[in-house]
Amino acid sequence: MKKVFFALLITLAISCKENYKTFKYEIKGNTNKKEGKIYLINFDETKIIDSTNILDGKFFLKGVINSPDYYYLNMKDSPYMNGFYVEGGKQIINIRDTKGSYIFNVSGGDITKTWSNYERIFKSRESLIHELRQKIHLEENNEIYIRKFDSLDREMQYEIDSYINENKNSITAAYAILFNKTELSTLKNKYDLLTNNIKNSVVGKRISKKITELGLMKKVGDTLPNYEVVDLNNKKVKLANYINGKQITLIDFWASWCGPCRKQHPSMIHLFDENKKHDFNIIGISTDTKTSDWKKAIKKDKLPWIQLIDSKKNVIKDLRIKSIPYNFIIDSKRKIIAVDVDIIDLQEKIDSIISSNQR
Repeated sequence: MKKVFFALLITLAISCKENYKTFKYEIKGNTNKKEGKIYLINFDETKIIDSTNILDGKFFLKGVINSPDYYYLNMKDSPYMNGFYVEGGKQIINIRDTKGSYIFNVSGGDITKTWSNYERIFKSRESLIHELRQKIHLEENNEIYIRKFDSLDREMQYEIDSYINENKNSITAAYAILFNKTELSTLKNKYDLLTNNIKNSVVGKRISKKITELGLMKKVGDTLPNYEVVDLNNKKVKLANYINGKQITLIDFWASWCGPCRKQHPSMIHLFDENKKHDFNIIGISTDTKTSDWKKAIKKDKLPWIQLIDSKKNVIKDLRIKSIPYNFIIDSKRKIIAVDVDIIDLQEKIDSIISSNQR
């Protein structure tokens, strides 16, 4: 089954007409939070580009960028990192954060309008995707739902490919490629569809770098290094200490602020409970920078498996992991059996490994 990266929080993209001159941006925001702090963070999450205070539910950001690009907007003490594109000109952002829901909307600019066509591919099917995922994981006779999900996946992939072909001279197509998880060979084929102008753009170079890094990433048959991480008691530990001779261990990379990671936790708890009898184990490795956020998420989601943290991101940097959730399935000697398996496919993959071990 192909794996689709459901980038539901991505709301804008970049056009090919900017030519890297400077761009002035003005971002007006509204939120149900009366006060607080807003941060504009760069694509690699390494630098705060701008910040401002929330005053009576409103905030304003103004500055200059070299070219439109993908940024994150984060409210202080919020686990949500909102992905969007600062394209220059005036933009309006509306954020509503309540216990029951989280809404993040961006308007303003031609890039937003262009990207909305891509975004509709996912949004129009969001409720159906959620329904099928729930039924696949909670119902025993789920074959019919798996077939429906496969069909939906193929349909979406067709529309994504059509979007890329129709916009191959636009940076929006490049971001459509970048934000979809795919195998190396497929990534290369889609990248080759882009014009030279787009390949030489900032996002085009990111895709080229990703292709190179994918070729260097750990793959099936490799041995996962015995990394040093930190446990819930703030002690440095070795990864091997927690494998304990288990025949099958799922190494799950996640974070408290990662929406897709948190959404799949109920399914993972079911997976964990169903397979404990088969010498199966899960080790969660968080990339949170704040241990308090990490521990709160573990408690709230009621995660029963081993939890470790890589707050300095040394492990994911060494493994060249660029997005989460991400996982490895390894054996008792840390030999990699599978890489980045979709939550939908995990049970099937585990069943296959169990069957192979019993031969």
